[in-house]
Amino acid sequence: MFAGEAGDMHLQFIEERDQNDRAASEATAYSAFGWLFDVVFAGLLPALFLLFAPIQRFMPAGWVDPGIYFGLSMDYFDIVKAYGWDYHSLRVSFVLPNALANTLMPPIPARLIIVFGFYLLGLFALYDGIRILWGRMPAVVTTSFLAYSPVYLLANTAGYVDGAYLAYVLSFFAALARWSVSRQTFLLVVAGIFAMLAILAHTLAVSAVGLVILFFLVLRWEDIIRRPFNFVLGGLAGGLLTWLFFVVALHKIHFGIGAFSALRWIVNASLTGFSANYRYRLMDWLPVTTRHAPGIVVSLTLIFLLLARRTEGFRRIEVAAAVVAVAGAALLPALDLSLKGALTQSIFYAGLAVPALVIGTASLSAMLLPQAGNLRPLLAVLIALFFIATSWFAPAIFASLSTSGLTVDLFVLTACGMIVGLVLLTPMQKAQSVRAAALVAIVIVCGLSLAMNRDSRQLYKTAGTIDNLEYSRAAAFVRNLLKSGVRAGRIPLFWFQRDEFAARDGRSRELARTLRFGDSEFVLTPYDTLASLRLWDRSLFLPELSNQSLESAPFLMNGSVTVVFIDQDNAKLQAAINSLRNAGVSCNVADRSTFHSQSFDINVTLIELHGPGDRTSASCG
Repeated sequence: MFAGEAGDMHLQFIEERDQNDRAASEATAYSAFGWLFDVVFAGLLPALFLLFAPIQRFMPAGWVDPGIYFGLSMDYFDIVKAYGWDYHSLRVSFVLPNALANTLMPPIPARLIIVFGFYLLGLFALYDGIRILWGRMPAVVTTSFLAYSPVYLLANTAGYVDGAYLAYVLSFFAALARWSVSRQTFLLVVAGIFAMLAILAHTLAVSAVGLVILFFLVLRWEDIIRRPFNFVLGGLAGGLLTWLFFVVALHKIHFGIGAFSALRWIVNASLTGFSANYRYRLMDWLPVTTRHAPGIVVSLTLIFLLLARRTEGFRRIEVAAAVVAVAGAALLPALDLSLKGALTQSIFYAGLAVPALVIGTASLSAMLLPQAGNLRPLLAVLIALFFIATSWFAPAIFASLSTSGLTVDLFVLTACGMIVGLVLLTPMQKAQSVRAAALVAIVIVCGLSLAMNRDSRQLYKTAGTIDNLEYSRAAAFVRNLLKSGVRAGRIPLFWFQRDEFAARDGRSRELARTLRFGDSEFVLTPYDTLASLRLWDRSLFLPELSNQSLESAPFLMNGSVTVVFIDQDNAKLQAAINSLRNAGVSCNVADRSTFHSQSFDINVTLIELHGPGDRTSASCG
């Protein structure tokens, strides 16, 4: 009986999907080569773009968290043993794959493998899930929208955890999409595995996982209610298997529930509004953060389409997508209001809303793409090419529009999208040409919103920019020096003068990152990225080289400390040694090496401290 019901529901679901994608059932020139679409648009074109586009593929200068993860990827077990667990090292489903890659190859190619791996995993998973639920052409449109989005590209290339948890959440979505048409419990276990991987990569990814679950609850609530234990227990089994895997794999560094006590301070800080210290004034960032426009435009357009079709009735998958798209657009502002945070302004957290956005985009494209003949796949391909071109030439588009005198900010783009949506409220929306034109207009708005977004501009290489590869090579150089030059049992602590760093052409400020905390702002430079190799704030001897006395400095008389002194001026080293000698420290220079790159040189000196000295040249020099 149940098998017959499942078979009938499966056939009904496939019939509904094919109604949304006529190209899947009509004998067109494109449907005969569907596998080619899958390979080209989900894998080949994105991979070629990531490889050859004028974008950065490594962590930017002055970013601390990516530097910490880069250090963990090279010395995961050693760092946890030395410093204990913290919230960076606890992101095991991101850090462990990086660490495994580094055991197989040098740090730079290992990082590239991770970038390509998570980038393509997320795209393949998204394409597969959308193809199952809406058909091939909506999959082409939606996957292309995500693949060339500066937000998604930066999530994967900047060295933060975004790319990993997005790949896992989109794989979770694909597993549930397959379950929704097959009802195989095994797929629920797979979904549970990916959900746990996402949450272990970033705790807040539980919100993105929840939005995906909400979508399938609305879409397939009868199946879930009929067998609730299958749905819940299947997912929990997958999560438990994932947890046990990491407990076994990381048993040497004692991974388990007890390790998460290290998160107590950050949880308390989040709940008490600590993140409000990072907030900028609303109008300083909101108008230029145009990456929020697609979520607003897509969700509102879906609502308008549903309102326009209220007398005809609408399909549940359209309702489910609209509900989730609206929830996704409201997610970050809602979290900020409840936690007094700064998630909406920061591109670090933009990925949390991506799964809901792509679900809404898939439904919207399925509803608006032409239904007849070869026009449907032709328009889908043209849209994909538009996203490629817009992303490739984003810096030129930004420069052109910025100098044209036109205002192209979040409010203008959102207003343009709403005008298109309002057209779909009229009887005109029944005309296929009007619907196709509306889709094209929305695509243009979304493309421009990503090209004009301010905090993703760092993704692109433009004239005079330094390739971030140079910073990563410098970090790998310093790490190798730490491994070979810092003797066992000694603690490396970094010492530098932040504002000293400059490229060969004298630039400094634009090669750094400005961080706001409370009413103050300070600049982080590549020196901070190097210090991040050993957790940054826990590995700073002194953040600045100054004329002030060192006598009250912590760790000064600790005979097991090796100071990692970083400079670009040989005179700075002698000043540092004089400061240590005058403070009564016994020390010796154990090693001095220089990293050379096309754009800058950095000197790295290892100074071993041995406790109190007699302030003579013989005791410290």
